[in-house]
Amino acid sequence: MPGTGEISLAVIAAAAAVATGALVPALVQVRRTAARAEEVLRAVGETLPGLLRDTRALVDKLDRVADTVHDLAGSASRLDRVATTAARTVVGMRDVALQVAREMVVPSMANAAGLLAILRDTMQWLRPRRDNRREGP
Repeated sequence: MPGTGEISLAVIAAAAAVATGALVPALVQVRRTAARAEEVLRAVGETLPGLLRDTRALVDKLDRVADTVHDLAGSASRLDRVATTAARTVVGMRDVALQVAREMVVPSMANAAGLLAILRDTMQWLRPRRDNRREGP
């Protein structure tokens, strides 16, 4: 009859065999996962330099676009100042024209209208009306 030590060894051997049998599929899966990870890393390693070049080119283009937008904003600001100055000049010219009209044209027209009224009255006074001539002798 086997002793306690031999039974213990048999139980330990059986447990080791079961553990080894369970670990083999897990180790095979770990090996597959590692191989797939190596494939992915190799693919990333091959495509990453190209992506970095493309990203750098895109960043350079965006920098140029930002510079262009900045220049356009400066041009728009200058155009705004020029348009504002032009508008102020037109308003000033209008104000001057209104002042000239108020101070020079309107009084001159009033004087001319008065002069024309005086001339008309004088002409009527100097030249009798036709109706007045018929009523005479």
